[in-house]
Amino acid sequence: MHQAILLLFSIASIVSGYVLVNRWKSALPFALFRFVAAFLIGTVVSVSLAYVLASLLPRSLDRIFVASLSYSFLIFLYFLLRWKSCLVGIKKEIRSALKERFDMTVLLFSLIFSFWLMFKSFRMGTGSVLLIGSNEVFDFGHALSIVRSFSWGNNLPFLSPFVANAVHVYHFMFYFWVGMYEHLGVPIVWAVNIPSALTYACLLVVIYFIPRVLTKAPKIVGLFAVLFTILHSTLTFIFFFEKYGVSIHALKILWRLPKYFFAGPFDGSPISIYWTLNVFVNQRHLALGIAIALLVGLVVFQECKKKTWSMIDLMIVGILTGLLAFWHIVMFGILLGTVGILLLINRKYRQFVVYIIASLICSVPTLMTWVRAAMVYITPAVRSSIPLPTTHVPILLYIIYNYGILLFSVPIGLFVMPRQYRIFFATGLVMFIVGILAKVLFVFDIDQKFGNYTVIFANIISSYLIYYMWRKKNTVLRGFAVIFILFLTISGVIDLMVIKNDFGYPVTDAPQNTFIEWIRNSTSQRAVFVENPDIFDPVVLAGRRNFYGFFQNTLTPDRSHVVKLMFEQPKDDGVLMEQYNVSYIVVPKKPSPDFRYTINVQLFQQYLRKVFENGDVIVFSI
Repeated sequence: MHQAILLLFSIASIVSGYVLVNRWKSALPFALFRFVAAFLIGTVVSVSLAYVLASLLPRSLDRIFVASLSYSFLIFLYFLLRWKSCLVGIKKEIRSALKERFDMTVLLFSLIFSFWLMFKSFRMGTGSVLLIGSNEVFDFGHALSIVRSFSWGNNLPFLSPFVANAVHVYHFMFYFWVGMYEHLGVPIVWAVNIPSALTYACLLVVIYFIPRVLTKAPKIVGLFAVLFTILHSTLTFIFFFEKYGVSIHALKILWRLPKYFFAGPFDGSPISIYWTLNVFVNQRHLALGIAIALLVGLVVFQECKKKTWSMIDLMIVGILTGLLAFWHIVMFGILLGTVGILLLINRKYRQFVVYIIASLICSVPTLMTWVRAAMVYITPAVRSSIPLPTTHVPILLYIIYNYGILLFSVPIGLFVMPRQYRIFFATGLVMFIVGILAKVLFVFDIDQKFGNYTVIFANIISSYLIYYMWRKKNTVLRGFAVIFILFLTISGVIDLMVIKNDFGYPVTDAPQNTFIEWIRNSTSQRAVFVENPDIFDPVVLAGRRNFYGFFQNTLTPDRSHVVKLMFEQPKDDGVLMEQYNVSYIVVPKKPSPDFRYTINVQLFQQYLRKVFENGDVIVFSI
């Protein structure tokens, strides 16, 4: 029953996306492009509204189930009222898309590659063991905990599962979507990987169509843009072959390469790990954020060519932008800036005001939290207390190392590109400059998002340049085109081997992990535990809340003194647990080296009631 509701909700999501995308048919002239756009936009709208509805429902209900069913019912009611036009339109779109065999081949390749990529980094082991790519462990500890807070914990509206009842500054909506999948009956690995693979595949398809829509270039330009996005341009290959030489031995090392040659800024190296595919398998919400920013930016660029533009359409764009803040806050800022620039360049000042107002109204609930966190973060005391990884190279060298031959292909490509198409790519240049400024100002984790977005513009421009040189039928130019292709992809091939060879870090889930199983089946969804912080926290993975857990942010209250009292003075725990609404205290049998407290298990047994015990922990309650 639950899985059937998930299927209905997914169909309703695409239908609602189709209704919106159909308004911009002239801006998106290809049927498959419109279908992908319908999926992306429909997902953002439907999941966001389902979250709002679920948050408003009483806790006694199965809120995710009811919200999914209600949204599906409303969309199918709309479909019944306009079934003839909707059905004819959808059938026509499907037939048109299927006729374009090359486009469908690109879609099929994107799906196959995306599912391989996502399942390679997160898959099931034997029993209920989850295998997580060794390069993704930290991010998955955070992501899976948020997913479980929705799917098993009823964490609506969203608050931190790591620090009970505290604000957690994060763009959580993608993980609510994943939580819907698991809550409605999809196993956790598939629940994470299906949305991840679909959105990354959609991103590749969006990249494929952008040069065709903008420059009327042939399909091969879009295909090269996809290739350059998967296999990125850095100078990694120079350092690799400098170390191992060009030989059969070097190729054997490459084939078995277990870790990234450079993993800046975390290892202090000059080349960032964020240019690799690792960023998309780690940050599963990133692909959807970039895809929406590119898609909506393209629609606005196309619609700005018209003399008149419906205010309703503009408000829809503003609402989509505002909703994006819940999915990816940096992409929200990028899209807000991109659309604002395009409207101002085209002297659409009234539309600019309407768009900004609509975007900000829809994003206010999460935007205010981010602003508060940023205001705390920029204070000198806080900045100095947070050690941030960084690369110790001058900014100019950093750009050269990380962008490689793009520094040549992009300006040449822009020069040979027709002038009327450069405005769209100019917005990418603005975002590139903002990202570099963020890097210079040490705004960690922000600069790389701008880089991930703007490098796609660079890849599209480079693919157009290669097409331009090849069609000239000049041997020298074609030789340069081949050289460009080689240098734009070779570092990406090296880094792709790491994905292929990555091993799975095991995390034991329920029911094999008896502690997680007991928590899920025997405690309230609102239960709060005091437990030693851990990346893979059994309490949070069971959908419950830690009183003072591992993942914190600038708005997290300091509860360390309370936790110390609870662990070291059990005779006072009854009063403290009632005062702070704590339900259970978890005492480790074999404390890890990072357990900073002196405990006496006999005192716990004297003053509290033991409710669970296994080989690792003892759990006490009042």
